[in-house]
Amino acid sequence: MDRQATIDLYASVMDEIRRRGDALNSLGSGGFAGLPSIIAAEVCYLQLRLTCELIAIACLVAHGDIEGSRTGRMQKAYEADWTMNNLERLHPEFYPKPTKQIKDAAGKVTRTEDITTGFLTKNDLIKLYHECASFLHRGTLKSVLSDKVREPNFDAINRRFGQIVTLLNHHQIQLIDPDLQLWALMKGEDGKSHAWIFGKAPRP
Repeated sequence: MDRQATIDLYASVMDEIRRRGDALNSLGSGGFAGLPSIIAAEVCYLQLRLTCELIAIACLVAHGDIEGSRTGRMQKAYEADWTMNNLERLHPEFYPKPTKQIKDAAGKVTRTEDITTGFLTKNDLIKLYHECASFLHRGTLKSVLSDKVREPNFDAINRRFGQIVTLLNHHQIQLIDPDLQLWALMKGEDGKSHAWIFGKAPRP
């Protein structure tokens, strides 16, 4: 895949995450008129799980220039945890790094700063992936007979969603080439996702 195709595909994956996030945000904020709260929560957890899978896919797209990422197993994998762990083995710096844009008085971006807390880490993503799976299964006969009602926790859902937004809103990915980085903006001024691949500026 050439560089422009990588950029376009990465941005399209970010777009899908953004759209799913919009739906999750509406449901997680009480916008589920007519739906039982437990059903609304299940829809939210489904979107969170799919978002975990999409983040893993986005990482795989970004690192398509790594030979090991192009194996049949990697290309066919849908398990976010498996993809994450194997990408880390191939390239320890594979995961998105959240940043924030710093603007001057005129509103022009002058630099970026790293965000160090409040985002979904790689380990958080794997944990969330499994949390969602456990919530989306109805359980065993034993659990049904116990008549225990699963209470939806929309605060936890919204907290996880906020961590995803903090991670992806503006982020950078260090590619295997030490001179290249992929930068992405999940929601630009036009409401769409954008991505770029930048090289290091030449030394004067």
